[in-house]
Amino acid sequence: MSLGAPRVLAFRRSLRRDERSDMALAPGSLLIMRASVQEGWQHAVLAVEAAGPRISLTFRFLSH
Repeated sequence: MSLGAPRVLAFRRSLRRDERSDMALAPGSLLIMRASVQEGWQHAVLAVEAAGPRISLTFRFLSH
């Protein structure tokens, strides 16, 4: 869950790094990433110098 100033979440394929996609995260956004996204893509919220404050909450489901 993204709270605060909007940001861009950048994705790139783990094996084909030239394949990229960006997603805008508006305040209050909730993003659910399945295991296939975690395994096949790298993701990052890139730093923006003039951006306002932001808090990111991460919830994980763990199985044994």
